Amino acid sequence: KEKTDIKRGEYTKLSLIPVTETVSGVTTQGLHYALDDAVMYQTANLGISNVFAGSQATVDIKEGILCVVCEID
Repeated sequence: KEKTDIKRGEYTKLSLIPVTETVSGVTTQGLHYALDDAVMYQTANLGISNVFAGSQATVDIKEGILCVVCEID
């Protein structure tokens, strides 16, 4: 189980991209489109271009590898 806190800073968007075929137990906080114990697949675009809802976001996963990409507009 892994938990990561991301400070917004100058970032406006955050994308979650599965590196493994599936990533399970994905829960996010502090993002406009929250996930709660979701399963993410490499073949779907569920985590692309989410928006920070505050000064920090948290991404928590139970199994798999997830790439977090922060974007500046």
